[in-house]
Amino acid sequence: MEEYAREIDEKYKHLKVNINPVVNFRETITKKPTTDKKIIKTIYETCRVAHFWKCITLDNGYLFRCPQQMGYAKYYNDYSDALLLTDIKSVDDVLDFLENNNPIKACVNCLGTVGTEFENQQIKRSEFFKLLPKKPEDAIDWQEVKRVKRQILKRKLLDFLIVRFVNRKIKKYRALYHRFTQRHKRD
Repeated sequence: MEEYAREIDEKYKHLKVNINPVVNFRETITKKPTTDKKIIKTIYETCRVAHFWKCITLDNGYLFRCPQQMGYAKYYNDYSDALLLTDIKSVDDVLDFLENNNPIKACVNCLGTVGTEFENQQIKRSEFFKLLPKKPEDAIDWQEVKRVKRQILKRKLLDFLIVRFVNRKIKKYRALYHRFTQRHKRD
């Protein structure tokens, strides 16, 4: 792989290629749904797919807040959490849909991005379902939950500090602008 990256670097001088080999993956879905509201809330609140990566999915005229939602809709033939494109009347409809901060139905079978880790392996498609964890409760990596919650807090704090900094700068420049315009009114 490194050889391939060097070859690209040499051929295309303006491109920089970084290869990040991934050895471990995380469980993302389960065989059976959970009914535990706390588990569903925890999974949703720590889901990088929903909150950080914004993996909005468009398929067959429906808009989904995440790819797992699309899989759930197809498997259960339940599109009630999706937005049908022909139902969109305004940009506000799309914003309301995307900014909805409640777990979706697919979260009952999902592990978001806090499922337990497993080593990458090639398996037959027919074996995939057999290897899935039974329920979300069986496959949550609680250390990862803790880590992601800290990331979220850091991000919120950073957002807060940025907003405060920007607001202070705006106030300062408004005051300067006001003084400047007052002086030039007199001239």
